[in-house]
Amino acid sequence: MRPRRLEIAAFGPFAGTETVDFDGLAEAGLFLVSGPTGAG
Repeated sequence: MRPRRLEIAAFGPFAGTETVDFDGLAEAGLFLVSGPTGAG
């Protein structure tokens, strides 16, 4: 199984809805989802 999309709302410092499209990132083969230290 492979995640295709992640959608989160009101998560940590993000008040709205944030979406990560993993299909768009898959061509790179390796990717990192990160944020500033202390952001959540």
